[in-house]
Amino acid sequence: MNAARPIGFWYYPYGREEALPDPSALVCPGWVHAEEIKKLIAYLKAGATYETWRGLSYCRFRCLVDNREMGCRDFTDGLWVWPEGLNHYVERHDVRLPDDFVAHCRANKWVIPADAAARVELSHDLDFSSWIAWARSVQNSADPAVQRMGLRRAEKHGA
Repeated sequence: MNAARPIGFWYYPYGREEALPDPSALVCPGWVHAEEIKKLIAYLKAGATYETWRGLSYCRFRCLVDNREMGCRDFTDGLWVWPEGLNHYVERHDVRLPDDFVAHCRANKWVIPADAAARVELSHDLDFSSWIAWARSVQNSADPAVQRMGLRRAEKHGA
């Protein structure tokens, strides 16, 4: 059984994990090849349910997307774990994800294994240290003007 590798979890002012990244620091248009972005978004949407929460998430960009689209679950592919709404950040706000995650998706041929949930250890105390370290290493690598563009893009799309 694999230890869960979390990605796509964000800073929340009232949360217990204060070091989680702000997604606006990870805006990076063009970070993944255009022909792969649709495959990546489909992969993120197709994850197996890892855990279900009692409330809906919201977009940290404060865009107008319906919270139901952001979801109330965490998904897995048998190794990685991510929030249900992570596809929204990638698709609408150009938020970058780790290259090793994308390489893993490619290796899976963009298909979530049927037994994904059984492959990963369920833990209510995920170790975010790798996600935090990766985010710190790349955050603000995009020009601040590009990051602001990501915010304006969200406002323009009303989502």
